[in-house]
This record gives sequence, C-alpha cells and structure tokens, in this order.
Amino acid sequence: VDSGTALTLVTSSPTATQGDYRGVGGTFDDTAMDGIGAYLTSSNARLAAVTLAEGASVKSLSVINATPGSVANGVGISAGATLNAQIIDVEVSGIDGAGINLGHAVGTKITGCDIHDLVDDSVNNRLGYGINIAGGASDIIISDCTFARLRHGITTDGHANGGIPRRITVSDCRAFQTHHSSFDTHGAGLDITFSNCVSVDSEEYGFSVRGRRVAFRNCEAVRPDSYGFNVSTVPARRIIIDSCTVRDGNSAGLRVGGDGIIDVYVSNFFVDGCGGNGVLLGYGNTRQVIVNSRFFNIGQGGAGPYYGITFASGTAGTVNAPNTLISGNLFIQNKTYGVATDYNAAVRIPNAVLTSVAVWGSRAYGIYGGGDGFILDSGTTTVLW
Repeated sequence: VDSGTALTLVTSSPTATQGDYRGVGGTFDDTAMDGIGAYLTSSNARLAAVTLAEGASVKSLSVINATPGSVANGVGISAGATLNAQIIDVEVSGIDGAGINLGHAVGTKITGCDIHDLVDDSVNNRLGYGINIAGGASDIIISDCTFARLRHGITTDGHANGGIPRRITVSDCRAFQTHHSSFDTHGAGLDITFSNCVSVDSEEYGFSVRGRRVAFRNCEAVRPDSYGFNVSTVPARRIIIDSCTVRDGNSAGLRVGGDGIIDVYVSNFFVDGCGGNGVLLGYGNTRQVIVNSRFFNIGQGGAGPYYGITFASGTAGTVNAPNTLISGNLFIQNKTYGVATDYNAAVRIPNAVLTSVAVWGSRAYGIYGGGDGFILDSGTTTVLW
C-alpha cells in the first residue's frame, strides 16, 4: 500500500481507528485510537507496509556511551521492525535516549538486561527511557531486567506516533532511583500487564498508567517520592491493580486522576505507611472499585487531614463519580507526625453530588486525634453505608 495514499475507508461511518494499522502516519493525539476518536483522512490518515526482519538476536552485549549528553535522541539498541527478536543479558549505559527501542517490533523477548544512568533531558530530546515500546509493536515479553537512574524503566510510545503498542507482558523487573515513574505507559498503550515488579526510591511515582486495559499484579513501590501507583488521566481505562503494595511513600498510596477515567478495579491493595491519603479517587470517573484492601499508618507526612480512602477536592454540585464501591477494607491508622486534627478518618466522602457510591463491610481501628471512622459530608447524595 502506498503510504501516501489517503484511505477512503476512514472518511465515513464506520470509521477506522489508529490501532487498526500496523503502521500509520499523519497528525493525531492519544485520543485518536481504539474507538476513543476517529482517525480520518482530514488528519492525513494513511497506511504503510512494514517489512519485518525475522529471527535476530543480541546476547551478552554492552553498549556504553562514554560522553553522555552529546547526542540528541540516541538509542542503545534498536530492534525496530523485527519479528521474534531476542535481546538477552545486555547492558546499556549513558545513552542520550532509549536504552532499547522497539518500534513496530513483533514478538520480541527481552530478558536479563541491565539499563542504567541514561540521560533524562527532555528539553533536548534525550528522554532516558530504559525500554521504549513504540509504534505498532505487539506481543512483547520483558522479564528479569534491572533499571536505575533514568526517566522510566519501561514505557510505551509517548508520541502516539505510528500505531498503538499492545499485548505487552513485563515480569520480575526492578527499578531504582528513576527520575519519573519507574514503570509507565503513555496514552498509546493497550493490553499491558506488569507482574512481580518492584520500584525503589523513585523520584516521582512507582507505577503510572495512561493507557488502556493495563494490569498491575503483585507489584511493589518502596519509598516513592510521590504516589506509589498513579492512574494518571484519560485515555486510561479498564485498569486493574491486584495484590500490590506501597511502603513508606511520601504521598498517596494510589491516586486516580479525574475527568473521564472508566473502570479502575483495586483489590488486595496494601499501603503500609504513606505521607498522604491511602487512596485518592477522582471525580468525573465511572466505576472506581476498592475492595479487600489494607491501609496502615496513613498520613505520616504532615498536618493532614488524611484519610484511608477519599476523593480529590472538587466543587459541590458540579462533580460526580458514579458506581464507586468501597468494600471489605481494613484501616489501622496511626498518625505519628504532624498536627493531628479531628478530621482524620478511614473513609471520607466529601461534599459533592456523588451518585451510586457504596461503602460497606469495612473496619477501622486507631483513628488518631479522635477522628471519625467514616465521614459523609452534607450535600452528598445516594450513598449506601
């Protein structure tokens, strides 16, 4: 197919979407994918044939840039447009960009890699991604890798440029002192699972997601400088956080952004020490579920008030978060720092128009400063306790 030919297919209903193509071009953003927004010929939609190089492998290789900061948008190892490539036991250091870049790669397996000390200078197009999964890449398996002192250990294409990375599995990986979220997806990302991964001493979030159908299972964030887990913004949708842990974070254990995120399911979540709220839910979202989770030592970072679970601030009567469920959770709060207030609580539903919010079967012990177990502000509607 001529990549410069406009596609009649996408000029009328039913429209095609960006994710339907292996390679695309034109001008669009993260909303133009997978049914969220149309990708039309008016945006210069086009389809490009991609020929994949099959069966390549890279093993036991070190790629070290001795002069970091000298190249714009550098790459340590590029496995673009490959089929079933393997990258095993490699070290990448000092690169002015991605350590490993997978653009339009299919079926790549990466294991045992050590990627560290990448230049994080986005102003000069040195993004410092450990592994960047980009374009129409799919069916990627990453395991047993270590990342340190870079922007993100793993992320998906931040520019939504040429397809949607999808069907990605990341397991048993570790990240230390990352400058932003250790494990991340941009808005271009679909069907991604992180399991048994650990983030330690991140300068921002432990785990962050902006993509769709993303799951975190048995992952742990230790001493993140901000949120342990961050469901950032749309198009984030169908997010699962199961059996994950946050320890000694400086802010909320989990934050869910607002304004249109749909389907966030959190179960068996454990927060053991954090500087803010245990879970900070967002307004404007639909179906936020927090069940069978534990929250210990919430609000260690300042004066408060802090809550095991609450909503971000909003204007009464103008916001909503329908179909929120908070059930079967345990709160043991022992706020030992800062000035205690009488408003510390296990769960607080603020003054807002919130419909179909259900809270039941939860237990709260040791609320510090004489605070309440559960607070329902005046003006809130249709809440079942």
